[in-house]
Amino acid sequence: MTESVAIKEGRVTPENVEIGDFVQYGMVTDTAVLEVIGKTPKGIKLRDAKNNGIQHVNTDGIILSEVEADPDGSLVTLRERKNGGFRIARSYGIINFARTIDGVPVERMDMNF
Repeated sequence: MTESVAIKEGRVTPENVEIGDFVQYGMVTDTAVLEVIGKTPKGIKLRDAKNNGIQHVNTDGIILSEVEADPDGSLVTLRERKNGGFRIARSYGIINFARTIDGVPVERMDMNF
């Protein structure tokens, strides 16, 4: 891949996330992406993003699929945990900012597993 792959630095919290940002959570070797649609001082409201059909494949069997906002996506509300972190019930992983390729958010799928 010759595209520019980037991940916004920092922890996802209501203070540093903006409505319209995309975040991801891990599922072993893969990721799923959600769109930030609302926030309060102690929570973040998210909606599942949808795959738009454009994929980037590298030689290691990693597929990065571009995603976009999905008005019909499932809704999830994150609440602050006692340790100050934000996690999603669907995953043991923490919430991070989504990877992007040239500014477009992408989900990761590892075809080696």
